[in-house]
Amino acid sequence: TMRDKNDVLILLETTSRERDLGFIITPDLKWHDQVCHASSSATRILNMLRNTFTTRDSRIWKQLYTAYVRPRLEFAVSVWSPYLKGDIKLLQRVQHRATRVALIYKSNMDQIVTWTMMNVVERLKSKNLKKESAEVN
Repeated sequence: TMRDKNDVLILLETTSRERDLGFIITPDLKWHDQVCHASSSATRILNMLRNTFTTRDSRIWKQLYTAYVRPRLEFAVSVWSPYLKGDIKLLQRVQHRATRVALIYKSNMDQIVTWTMMNVVERLKSKNLKKESAEVN
């Protein structure tokens, strides 16, 4: 309970999760709901791009991925950095789907080498290291 400005008691509701500043907080302070939300949002954007663009040129898809999909996966990652294997796999699945979209019509598997992206886990770790080094200074 809390009091309003007229000194009247207000009963507060309990919630199982709360969304604040764009990320989801749960009572157990695990980030699975946030990871699921980021993954589903990125997958929706990826599917929209796949339905919109007919080209499967790997250079264009890399730009589309980095401009539209990756920001959904990395939003506020310094706060909710995933550490559970299941959560990390969920984020990696989106990246694998994006790679497959660009390469699905290619008969030459050498195209995979041309579209080398840093793994999602490596990017998240590098962002956390940058955050920690900024806090030290």
